[in-house]
Amino acid sequence: MRSSRAVLAATVLAGSTTLAVQLSTGVASAAPISLPVTSVGGVVVDGAHQRLFLSDPATGEIIATDYSGAVLDREPGLPGVRGLALSRDSNILYAAVDGAGAIATFATETLTEITRYPLGADVFPGKVAVTGDRIWFGYDRGTTEATGNFGSLDADGTVRLHERSSGEQLYPGAPNLFADDTTLLVAPDGVGYGMDDHIRTFDVSGAVEKPLTMEYGNRLDVRDADFTADGTRVFRVGWLGFCRVDLNDATTSTRLWDRSTPDQIDIAADGSIALGSGNGVYVRSPDGETEQWSASLAATPVPDGLHWQPGTERLLAVTESRSGFDVSYALESVVEPPPAPPSPTPSTVTIPAGAEITLSAPATVVNGRKATFSGTTTGLPIGHTLTVTRADENRPGLEPETIGRPALNSDGSFTFTDLPPGLSTYLYRVSYAGNMEQTAKVKVTQFTPALSLDKHGSVQKYEATVTVTATLGKTYANRAVEIWVDDVTSFYLLKRATVNSAGKVSASYKIQKNVTFTAKFTGDQEYAARSVTSRVYAKVSVVNGVKGHYKTKKIGKTKYYHFRKTADPYFNVTMTRHPGRHQYSVIQRYRSGKWTAFADDYFPLDRYGKSTVRFAGTYPAGSKWRFRTAYIYSGSGDEANYTTYGAWNYFTYTK
Repeated sequence: MRSSRAVLAATVLAGSTTLAVQLSTGVASAAPISLPVTSVGGVVVDGAHQRLFLSDPATGEIIATDYSGAVLDREPGLPGVRGLALSRDSNILYAAVDGAGAIATFATETLTEITRYPLGADVFPGKVAVTGDRIWFGYDRGTTEATGNFGSLDADGTVRLHERSSGEQLYPGAPNLFADDTTLLVAPDGVGYGMDDHIRTFDVSGAVEKPLTMEYGNRLDVRDADFTADGTRVFRVGWLGFCRVDLNDATTSTRLWDRSTPDQIDIAADGSIALGSGNGVYVRSPDGETEQWSASLAATPVPDGLHWQPGTERLLAVTESRSGFDVSYALESVVEPPPAPPSPTPSTVTIPAGAEITLSAPATVVNGRKATFSGTTTGLPIGHTLTVTRADENRPGLEPETIGRPALNSDGSFTFTDLPPGLSTYLYRVSYAGNMEQTAKVKVTQFTPALSLDKHGSVQKYEATVTVTATLGKTYANRAVEIWVDDVTSFYLLKRATVNSAGKVSASYKIQKNVTFTAKFTGDQEYAARSVTSRVYAKVSVVNGVKGHYKTKKIGKTKYYHFRKTADPYFNVTMTRHPGRHQYSVIQRYRSGKWTAFADDYFPLDRYGKSTVRFAGTYPAGSKWRFRTAYIYSGSGDEANYTTYGAWNYFTYTK
C-alpha cells in the first residue's frame, strides 16, 4: 500500500469525524466537501499540517485548503503544474511543473517555494513518485514523436534521466510512475494511445535503477496501480481491465476483471482492493478474485482519487461533477451498503401476451458525461425490476457488464443513467426475466475545441521577428498548446506552454522564407485533439548597386546616375540566396510622359546570392531610364519566398 495514500485516508477522516450521515439508499456517506479548483492535476493530503494540496494545471497554481474547502494559501506562477508528492516526513511538497520543465519544492506548512530544479532542455514532467529521499518523475520532450521516459532527482539536487538499455522503447507521452520502497513501475497512462506499448519494473533500492521486467503488448497502459503491503504483488487498472502481477515473476499479468475499464485502485490494510469505474466503487477480495460489495458515488473520482481510510471500511474519493461546461470538485466517502431487500422474482411471473419494452437513448454522449435512458413497458408487473447490461462493441471478447436493475414505476416507465468508461460505441440491453429485451447503441464522442492561430496570409520583411498567437477555447483539463513551424526543410516544435487566462499563448520566430505555423492541442478526456495552421510569407532582401557612372545628380526631385554615351551601366544585384534562384531584372524608358517597358529577363544568382547585369548599347543623350530587380514567386526558380520588388535605380546618358 502506498504511504501517500495512507496519509490521505487517515488525515481526511481525522479532520472530518462529524460528516457521516445515513442516506436514503442505505449507504453511509459524508456530504461532499467543495474544493476550490478549476482542474485537478494532483492531490496530496498533509496530515501533519492538516492541509489539502491540489495542483490546478488550468490556472498554474497550487492551492492549500483546510478540510472544509477554505483556501489557506495559493502559490501561482506554476504553468501546467500536475503531479504532487510529499516527502516521507511531510515537510516538503514536490510538484512537477510541466510548463517550466522543472520540479519545484515547497514548505508544506506555509506553501512557500524552497527550490526549483530545472530538468534540462525540453524535459516536461508529469507524474512523480517518492522512494526514500529520491524523487522519480515521468516526462516527455513535447513532440509528436514517442519521447516519454523517466528520471530522478536526488536529495542533493542531481537530476538524472534514465538511460535506456537494449530493448527499451520510449513512451508516446510522459509515463505514469508508481513505487514502493524498492520497486518502480513505469507505464503509459493510456490517454489517447492505441498502439503496442510496454510496462517496465525496476529495482530502485540501490544508487541506480536496475531493470527487472518488461511486459509488451497491444494497448498496454496503467491508469492507476498499488503495491501490496509485503511488496510481493502489484495490482493495476487500465484498458485491459483489472490485473494482478506477482513481482517474483512479473513477465506476465493475470486479468481478474474484464467487464469494465477501471480507472482507480487502492488496497486497504487488510488487503481488500477498491476499484473505481465511472462513478461506481467495487471492492474485491485480497487476491482480486471475488467481488465483496459495490456502491455508487455522487460524482466520478479524478485519476488516483480513490482511497481507503486505514483501519476502517470507509472509502474516500476526490470527485468531479459536471453541468454543461461547468466543473466542480469535492470530497466524498462511502462504506459498504446494507443488503438490499429482495425483489420480486421475475421467473415466478407469467409474461402476458402482448407485453413489450421500449427504450429511448441518446445516440451520442460526450466522454466523461453520463447518458440518461428512459423507457416504457406494457403488460409487465409493476414494481418488478429490469436488468441493464452494457457491452463495448470495440472489445467483442469481453462479456457484457450488468450496470443496473431499474424498477418499474406505477405507470410502467423506467429510467436509469450510466457513465460509459471511455471512447467507444456501447450496446445497452434492457431485459426482463431473460426472455424480453430491447437494445440501444450509444457512441461516446468528444467535443471539438475552438482553436485559432493568427497571422495567416501576412507578409513579413526578410529576417523580421514574427510573433504568432494561438487562442484555445473551452477544454476539460488540458490547457497546453504547442506551436510548430514548418520551413519545408524541417518541422519542429517552437514552443509548448499552458495558455494564459485569456486562452492565448504566443511564440516568436525570425522569418527568412515562407513558413507554415501549426498550433496543436493534444486533447483531453472531453475534447478531441486538434491542429490549425497559419501560412506566413517572407520577402527576400534585394540590394542593387550601380557602377560605371561618372556622377549622380537630381533631375527634379529624383536622383539619377549619369553615364557617358560611350559607357555601359552595370547593376550589381545582391539577393537572399537559395539553390537555383534567379533574379528578375526590368529596364524601363521614359517616353511621351510615361514609363514604358524596354527589356526584362531572368539572371542566375551565384552561390553567394549575387548577379551582375550589363545594359549594353548606345542611347541618346538626355534619355531617361530606370532599372530594378525582383524575386518572383515560382518564376525565379523556387517558391521559398514571397514576390519582392527592389527599389528603382534611375539613370540617364550625357555626351
